[in-house]
This record gives sequence, structure tokens and C-alpha cells, in this order.
Amino acid sequence: MPSKAEPSTRVTISGLNPLPSSPPQWNSFKVTIHLTIALVLEFLSAWHLSQGYNLSAVILCEFYMIIAIGKGKLNHPLGILINERNLMSLSRLQITLWTVLFTSTYFTLLVGNLALHPEHPLQLKFDSTVLALMGISSVSAIFSPMINGAKKNRAIDDSLKDQLVQSAAEAYNKSAQEIETSMQGTLYANPSYKDAQFSDIFEGEEMQNHAYIDIAKVQMFLFTMMALMIYTTTIFSTLMTQDLDAIDSFPALPEELIGLIGISNGGYLTSKIINFTKSTPT
Repeated sequence: MPSKAEPSTRVTISGLNPLPSSPPQWNSFKVTIHLTIALVLEFLSAWHLSQGYNLSAVILCEFYMIIAIGKGKLNHPLGILINERNLMSLSRLQITLWTVLFTSTYFTLLVGNLALHPEHPLQLKFDSTVLALMGISSVSAIFSPMINGAKKNRAIDDSLKDQLVQSAAEAYNKSAQEIETSMQGTLYANPSYKDAQFSDIFEGEEMQNHAYIDIAKVQMFLFTMMALMIYTTTIFSTLMTQDLDAIDSFPALPEELIGLIGISNGGYLTSKIINFTKSTPT
């Protein structure tokens, strides 16, 4: 019998990486309990804590829920970032961070206003720059796997495949069979979800370039972090300096910053379209 302390994987099929099973020490009931506790704490924090502190507590509760989901499925606190190739994804990180910030802010303002004026529910407006930012993040999260899907239907030239598989096996201390079984078309994939690392978000996608830094990913990460810090500071400043009665919309983001984020996401998606590995469609 398999050890109860370690997650198990389902049987793999040639050309497909193993699918993760729920870790034995977690189950749906336990995950639900953790999520329920986090939601209750989130509501109480938004209702009772003073402005600024309430948003901080709500953000922490939402991150706790994300960790609970990741641990519940993959026994990894960052499991939500791991994709079907057992790699951590930059587009998943981006949409996760923006979703946490926006939902936390909306929930905090909604509940805080409800605590002060239960007879007048808050009508919070979203600035067009906020909607544009969420749209950009969603497009990256949707189109990224679509682009990779086309690369899964390409076959690496035989003369190159053996060389790339052997190089990957030596680099990651895996057997050549593990690497070849896990790879998907021209795309590199880890043999197990337990091999996923945060550094994956900066690396190339294909067998030819997975061991190298992808500059388009680095640029997108830096712009995302910069925009996230600027907007988080703006939101906290608004909460700390204005009464809830005076806040009726999300703060606007500079249009120039939205443009930079759009360009970096466009560069990220465009770089994924390029076939770096010599291959032919199947």
C-alpha cells in the first residue's frame, strides 16, 4: 500500500505527464472547512477592523484560501500556479495576484459600507483602466495554453530529439525515459508535479530553450510586480485617507502603465508563438 504521507500519481500514458491525485492527508471535507473558516474570518475582519487593517486581513485570508486549495489538490502551497505540464505558470501568477487584490478590495469596501450603512448598499464602480487590466490578465491566462496546445501537436526531428532528451535528463538528474515520456510535443514537462519550482515562471517552454531564461517572461513579471505595488499602495492610501462614504469607485491606473502592461503581455504571448525547436506538425 502507498504511504499516506506522500501524494500519489495516476498511471501515465506515453507522451502524457502523470495526473496528480488528491493527497491522502487532505480531502474535500477538510478543504471546505479551511475555506469556510477563511471566509468567516474575512467577513469579520472587513466588518470590525479599522480601514487599512481590514483590507490587509482580507488579503491574507484570500491567500490562505489559495494555499488551502493548492495543498488540498497538489500538497503544495503554490499548487494553484502549477499547470498541466507540472510547471509553475507566469500567466497563472499574474491573474491570481490581480484577482486577490481586486476581490479583496471590493469585499472590504462592500462589507465595511454595509457595517456603517446597512440601509444603503455600496454601488462601487470599476474604472475603465481596472477593467482593461483584468482583461489583459485574462487574455494572457486564456491564450497562453491555447498557443502551447498547438506545440503539443508538433514532433521534434529524430536527429535532435535524442540529444535534447539526454541534455534535459543530465540537467535535471532524471532518466531519459522520464523526460521523453513527460514531454508534450516540443514542450518540456516535468515528470511529476512535485518537481514544479517557482523559477519555472522565468524559463523557456520548449525542449530547446527550457533551460534558459525567457526575457519576455522576465519583462512581464517586472511590469506586473511594479503595477501591483503601485496600485496596492494607491488603494491603501485611499482607504487610509478617505471615509468609506466618499469611496464610490476603484482608483484609476495611469493609462501609460496599462499600455506598458499590455505591451509586455503581448510580447509574452508573441514569444510563445515562435517555434524554437526544430519540428514538424503531426
